[in-house]
Parts: sequence; structure tokens; C-alpha cells
Amino acid sequence: MRKVRSLCSSIRGALAWSANNSITLLAMLTIYCTGKLLKVWPATDTQAEVATTALGNWYANILDVEPDVVLFMNEKTLLAVPVLAEPIEGLYERFVETLTFLLDDIGVPRQMILAEVQQMRDAQISKTANPSKVTSLNDQAQRLKRELFTTRRPSLAKAARMLTTFPYAANGYRKTPEMVKLIFNNSH
Repeated sequence: MRKVRSLCSSIRGALAWSANNSITLLAMLTIYCTGKLLKVWPATDTQAEVATTALGNWYANILDVEPDVVLFMNEKTLLAVPVLAEPIEGLYERFVETLTFLLDDIGVPRQMILAEVQQMRDAQISKTANPSKVTSLNDQAQRLKRELFTTRRPSLAKAARMLTTFPYAANGYRKTPEMVKLIFNNSH
């Protein structure tokens, strides 16, 4: 537990540093949102950039569950990160914090997680760009909804772990943790 608290405080520090820093950062990623999510979380830019983080860009959709949940899905690995939607003002920070827990749970070394989070300081929000990724996002959303509706005491953290157990054709039928570790081993 101490390790997780320490990791979270490091991440909050990195995000707070970027929010107060006047230096223009070169690191960038894009979160491609469905039209439904863009209604509550407006696009910041219409021109998407090439991602400079190890994991790259993300896709996101808001789900019809109580309470509202935004499901983020990594473009390269299909790693799914469910996050409470409200308040919308802190959505990105909650996403990064939840991603941190998942990467730690998968076994990504702490220094690589911190490096990724520091690279994630700047993100832009844009409209979805790849229909096949939206299909994968919708598949993940259906699995998440099923898990939340069929579990006696639903937990987003448990549901996120469950989503990592599926092999995907888009990943050559590898499971998400294997793909995530492969990305980090090849990028750092």
C-alpha cells in the first residue's frame, strides 16, 4: 500500500508541476473521443498530433451505467481504463491515476510508469479517427458493462483487471499485459 501511495504522490507531483510550469512541453498524446463524450468533454484541437508517449494515443467513450463511467482504451495495446465520469473537470487526472495503478498491477517498472506519466502532461481531445478502434472500444465497453451488472459488488478496479485478461485479434491474440510490457520494453 505504501508503494502505491508513493507512486500516486509522484504522479500528482508530475501533473501539478506541468500545470504550473510555463515551459512548452514537446510530449503529446491525443485522446480520440466519441461524439457522445465530446458533448460533455469538448475537443481541444481538431488537428491530431502524433503521440510521443510510449503507449501512444487513446480512445474514450462515456458509458450508460450508473454512475457514468468513461472507458479509455489504448490505441496500441487495447488496454482499457475505466474511470468515473464526474466531475468532468478532473477526468484526465483520474484517468492518469487509474492508468498508473493498472500499469503497476501489470508489472511495469515504476521508473517507466513515472516516465510515461511525465510524458502524458499534455493531451489534446479530438474526435475519433479510426472506426476499427471504436469497434474495439465498444467491445471493451460491453465486457465492462456485463462485469458491472453481473457482479454483486462492482468495482471499477476489479473490472479493469478483468478487461486485461482477454486476448484480442488486433494484438495477435496476445493478452493486454503482454502487449503493454512489450511496448515499454521496446521504448525505454
